[in-house]
Amino acid sequence: MGIIIAKLLYLLIGIITGVIAGLFGIGGGVIMVPILVYLLSFHEDVAQGISLAATVPISMMASYIHYKKGNLTKDLLWISLGAALGSIFTSSIVGYLPTYFLKMIFSVILLFLAARMLIF
Repeated sequence: MGIIIAKLLYLLIGIITGVIAGLFGIGGGVIMVPILVYLLSFHEDVAQGISLAATVPISMMASYIHYKKGNLTKDLLWISLGAALGSIFTSSIVGYLPTYFLKMIFSVILLFLAARMLIF
């Protein structure tokens, strides 16, 4: 794959992730990690790292727009603090976990969320 085509493909993945994240208020990882792992053969750890780093600009832009609309409350601070603490912990141990284990956990979470949305 040429460099220009690769960059355009990455840009397209980012656009798709940003659109879906903006539509449903989800993190981009649900979309980005499977695309990077299963379509582009990225290693699971690398895909997660890219996804987490890409979440920063996605979240900042979406949060600013929600702020302008008055959709943010002070609960955001506590939820953000908890998310930051959780991510610090898991980011430091993810490299020691087997890839199949990460894929299994991610799959179970996605299945649970899909079932929850379809049934309830």
